[in-house]
Amino acid sequence: MIAGASTRQGGVGAALQELRKLPAFARRDFLFAWSYRAAFFSDWIGLAVQAVLFSFVGRLAKESALPTFNGHHSSYMAFAMVGVAIGVFLQLGLDQIATGMRQEQLMGTLEPLLLTPTAPSIVQLGSAVYQMLYMPIRTALFLLLVDVGYGLHFQASGILPSLVIVAAFVPVVWGSGSRAGRRP
Repeated sequence: MIAGASTRQGGVGAALQELRKLPAFARRDFLFAWSYRAAFFSDWIGLAVQAVLFSFVGRLAKESALPTFNGHHSSYMAFAMVGVAIGVFLQLGLDQIATGMRQEQLMGTLEPLLLTPTAPSIVQLGSAVYQMLYMPIRTALFLLLVDVGYGLHFQASGILPSLVIVAAFVPVVWGSGSRAGRRP
């Protein structure tokens, strides 16, 4: 019985040892992203352009036709910006692992990575760990800036339920994306 317990602890220890490799993947991908500063900043410029475009489209929507929540009319801009935020997580879930693995393949680093004493699942997770850290921060900053810039008044009480819903939703989408990246 003691031998079985030590085997389980060894398995947990080995899994923890593998997970300790993820910060190296995140650092590598951050340095890679930061080396292309124009792409890094154009992403933010693209978000700003989206916000401006949706603000103009929002002026076309009649406020009386929009639904009310807790007695307050919602705005088209708030609806669109939350949709943009959810779209980011959908994109992350649907194509990040396939894109990350393809990028490793094109750079010629996939084979050397698979030859290291790293589990293939950690290589797959490592290809997405930077995006899994960066996208929530980017999305939160984007929603904060849009909230302040356009006076949308997002409620702080809605943050936790939203995070729970997204946390439950991302694995389902991620599973769909991992299947979509495979060819029959």
